[in-house]
Amino acid sequence: MFGKIDLLKFCFYIFDKDKNGYIEEDELHCLIDVLQGDGGGYSNTKQAILGAFDGDGDGKMSFPEFCQLHAKYPQMLHPAFRIQDSICQRTMGNNWWATKKDTFHKAREKDKSDASKAKQAELQAQIDRQKRQIRRKMGTLNYYLNCAARRRYVDAIVVVDKDVEAAKLAKAKSDELAKQVSLFGGLSVVGCMWLRCG
Repeated sequence: MFGKIDLLKFCFYIFDKDKNGYIEEDELHCLIDVLQGDGGGYSNTKQAILGAFDGDGDGKMSFPEFCQLHAKYPQMLHPAFRIQDSICQRTMGNNWWATKKDTFHKAREKDKSDASKAKQAELQAQIDRQKRQIRRKMGTLNYYLNCAARRRYVDAIVVVDKDVEAAKLAKAKSDELAKQVSLFGGLSVVGCMWLRCG
């Protein structure tokens, strides 16, 4: 049984015929025709969906855009959700699937909790390593007897979160690239790179 996001991923994967991670306009036409039928019962909705097809103007729809489109037009994928409900009802019953869904949800929450605990343990290990270095630098006797000096060192401990540092580095790179593009009056990225290297 799929959750909402899993069913959205499944539909996105099925209708991304060339598996390039995007749904182009012809693939979207196919998706709407398969799910809504060619009957024209939802002709206004079809036109609205096709009109809202490309949020960022690149001519194709990514998965986040697909999720936004579903949030705006939930009736587009309603038949897929209805089929899933019908299958659940006819195989094993709704209670069994509800129990299974709850089990999967608890497992996902446990995985998130375990990841969070592992991250906390990694950060605590960094702090412990730095405290051992302070003890070596100050000397064992001075470390335990000179509380004020130890407190100054311990207060200066810096914990580095790798995920936060990676995000900062990526943002700095994109800001630098945007700055270069604006400095060179809209030259292409390749042109900027060529100017920097040459």
